Amino acid sequence: GTNAYATNSLQGDSPVTSSQVDTWRNAIFPSPFLDYKARNTKIELTGKEKIGNNEAYVLLITPEKGPASRVWIDAMTYQQVKALTTVETPEAGVVEQTIVLSDFREVDGVKVPFRFVGSSAVQTFTVVVTKVEHNVNVDPARFQKPAPR
Repeated sequence: GTNAYATNSLQGDSPVTSSQVDTWRNAIFPSPFLDYKARNTKIELTGKEKIGNNEAYVLLITPEKGPASRVWIDAMTYQQVKALTTVETPEAGVVEQTIVLSDFREVDGVKVPFRFVGSSAVQTFTVVVTKVEHNVNVDPARFQKPAPR
């Protein structure tokens, strides 16, 4: 789609800027690596850095449209362990946001992170996943914009 909205429990629904939509689109689920060539995205290896006790490859991801991002891939497991991207928020404007992924568990033969810690100049948050299911049916109605309250 081309239009998006965000739901905020304190401020209600609000439109999302086109640059924020580009950022979301570039972080395509489940991985921006799946079809990067078809989307004209450039990926460069820029070096290695320590993340915790492990070495990680640092990749610069430059999409055709929207902000570039950096991704750290664990040099032993090849799991993504960190990402840094620029996001635009109505409250703070443009900020860099870092996401650190951890607590990898195998689900249906696929390693999945169960903990995400996000941080920026505006906020820090932690998401702990309790259950992962692959290939389940999702009612399309869940993606409809809710009626105004």
